[in-house]
Amino acid sequence: MLFHFTPEWMYYSRVGGTDTLSTSLTYFFWELSRQPDIMKTLQAELDEAMVDPRVIPDISVLQRLPYLNAFIKEGKCLYSSSLVDF
Repeated sequence: MLFHFTPEWMYYSRVGGTDTLSTSLTYFFWELSRQPDIMKTLQAELDEAMVDPRVIPDISVLQRLPYLNAFIKEGKCLYSSSLVDF
């Protein structure tokens, strides 16, 4: 069976992506608000990695932060708002 990209499919895939991201981020921040020890550890790791807080670090810097990556992966497992397996 051949899959056809229809305008409706393209529209829903774009709209769905924004909704799932906002839902996931809401759960991530909600979890941080409930567990201040995690927030402090994550903040310390980010402060150490970001020398100048006014400059957004390159993605390669963020990918090397073990606690941040563990937090994101765990959050996606617990609060995934999509049907895709991460």
